[in-house]
Parts: sequence; structure tokens; C-alpha cells
Amino acid sequence: MISNISEHDPECTVQPNKTVKDGEDVVLTCTINLDTNAPGDLVWLKNGKEVSRKEGQNNTWETQLNRSDDNAIFDCQLQHYTLPPGSEISCGDKIQADVQYLSVFNMAVTPSTTVKERERFTIDYTAQDGNPGPSNMTLSREEEIVISNDGLDIRYTISRISKLESGVYKCEANTEFYDGSYEYWSREKRIVVHSEYIFSSGQSLRYH
Repeated sequence: MISNISEHDPECTVQPNKTVKDGEDVVLTCTINLDTNAPGDLVWLKNGKEVSRKEGQNNTWETQLNRSDDNAIFDCQLQHYTLPPGSEISCGDKIQADVQYLSVFNMAVTPSTTVKERERFTIDYTAQDGNPGPSNMTLSREEEIVISNDGLDIRYTISRISKLESGVYKCEANTEFYDGSYEYWSREKRIVVHSEYIFSSGQSLRYH
């Protein structure tokens, strides 16, 4: 029997890093130094739920982290027969996962990709639910940048659009991750502006 087991805390480590990209593997290691070959069970928990249990002084658990694991708390407990229920010993430093993943981008045009001259026209370019957010977002027309910013949503409005503003509008974004790598996203839409003709007979409309 070990009379001073409560003085020993498990040590928790993660390799290669607690910050990872979506889908990367990590190795969580929990160790404890006790003067015995059977210290009980070392138990890994994720957000308080058991995910791995091993008897001995070492519990190495390999797992893949994805975006649903972002901000998850990993903890290791020593469970020993000399400890009363509810008195399990946790590692001093819990591990909080930082899982990085690409934003969900969207490009929406109002009223549509085909508009009448002198109509109000809007492009909304948004980035949602990314970790981290995009480091740069641009909107261009025929390869000429119209708006560029550092990761903020873009709204581009033309109050009275003309045929000269027809063309291919492209949204682009770059996201930089913890390891210095980048991911690129783009989407484009061709906008066609029609002239409007009004005839005296019934005020009918025709476009070309």
C-alpha cells in the first residue's frame, strides 16, 4: 500500500502540439512516478468522459483531432484503490485543444447574376466559423481588385449599375495556419447587365 499516493500528480503532455490542423494526429501521454509497479489506472478523459484507460505508470493515447474537438479539454486521472471514490488525482495542467480549420465562405449576389441597367446591385462575401479567420479577403472584377481587407466580411454595392460594370466578379481568400501553411479559396460569378427599353405601347420592356 502507498500511503502518500495523493502527493503524486500525473504529468500530461501532447505531441507534437496542442495546436493542430483539422484531421491531424496527436499523441497524449500521461505518466506518474510511484514506487510501485501497480499504481492503479491512468485514465484519459475528454470533456469529462473517459476515452482511454491503462494500468501502470504510463498511458499513451493516440487520436485524430478534428474541428469538433476545438476547445475540448483533455485530462488524465490517477484512479487507485487507496483513493476513495471521487478523490481521483488529475494532472496539474489540463490540455485544451486548438484545432484550426478553414472558414465556410459564401458569395451571394442581389438581385441575381442578370440585372437591368440602373438597378441596385449587391455582392455579399462572407466567411463563417473558421479557426483562424481568413488573413486576407479580396473582391475583384475582371482581375482588378475592387475591395481588399484583413478577414472581414465584404459587402459591395452599386446603387445604379451600368453595362460597363458587367463582367466576372471573383472572391478570393487566404487563411494562414499555425505551421505557416496557407489554404486558398475562390469563387467567381459572371454578372450580365442588360439595357432597358420602354415602348409607348403598353410600356413593355425588352432587354439585350
